[in-house]
Formats: sequence, C-alpha cells, structure tokens
Amino acid sequence: MEQLKRILDTVTQQPKEDVRYADVLREVIAILHANLMALHGVKEDEVAILLIDKRQHLKFYRPSYLEKTGSIPMAYTRSFVTKALQTGKAMLDNRFSSTPHLGVFEEIKRNNPNFLPIQKIMCVPLVTSDRKVFGAVEVSRKGERLESAGPDWTADEMDTIVRQLASIADQFYRVYKLADTAE
Repeated sequence: MEQLKRILDTVTQQPKEDVRYADVLREVIAILHANLMALHGVKEDEVAILLIDKRQHLKFYRPSYLEKTGSIPMAYTRSFVTKALQTGKAMLDNRFSSTPHLGVFEEIKRNNPNFLPIQKIMCVPLVTSDRKVFGAVEVSRKGERLESAGPDWTADEMDTIVRQLASIADQFYRVYKLADTAE
C-alpha cells in the first residue's frame, strides 16, 4: 500500500496537463488489486474493484475479464455491492452462495473448466473523508462448496481493508475524477 500512497501523493499534489490520468487510474487500480490479493492470499478473480460512473452504475475495473461485461445500476437492490454502497457500510457474508444475490457476473466464467462460485465475500465501499461514496472493493473466497472455500472472513480482516481504503480514498477519488474529465 505504501507504493500506492506514494503514487497518489505525487499525482494529486499538483494536477498537470501532461499527465494521462486515465493511465494513472489504471495503474492505481492494478496496484490496489495486487495488494489486496497478496494481503488476503486470494486469486485474481477473487478481488473486484468497481467504481460508480456518471450514469450511477457500478463498472468493473477488476478482475480484468469483467471490464467490458456491463454494469450494475446503483438502484438495483438485490446486489450485495449496491446494498453496501447504499448503506455506506462494509459488509461480509460467509454464506454468500446461499444468499440471494445478483449472480450474472459469476456466470460469465461458468463454461470455464476452472470456474468456482463465490462462497464467502467482503464488500467495502470506497468513501472519501467528506462521505462521497464512489465505488467498492469486494474480496471473495471461491470454491466448489462452502467448506472448500477456505476459512470464514473475520471482522478484523474487513476492518483492515476499511482502514487501508480510507487512507487512500480522497486521493483515489481525485485521480478517478481527473481521469473521468480527461477522457
């Protein structure tokens, strides 16, 4: 996370016209994704990073195979991530596979021989210090069955993500907005 903080510090101190903020945003998301995978010992497709677009839809930025698959309207109430964003509170569900949820994005890889459904999940909203909600991070554990997906997530693990995201949220939001206006 320190590398990510340094990058965000550098590019947000004094916005410059010659900086391609869309590229900076992609780099920030890639580093955040890698950090979360390493911290929680999960695979690439077990960390999702979603940001709210101008239409009030959540767009996937990670995992990369979901980037062009569509979006989730913020008004959709059956989505785990939109529930977390609407309340502004982090959520975890260690029985996610048996909880009614929007499963359409899980289905995208169903024909892949390595497909595993999400069994356990944490969702942490991206929230600035002035309470602007602009996206979310989901960290999941997948497995054929609940028992094979690894240990349950704990409140401490979720709180760690909450603290980490809070430490970068204002600058992350600024880069997101600079990238959005530059494109």
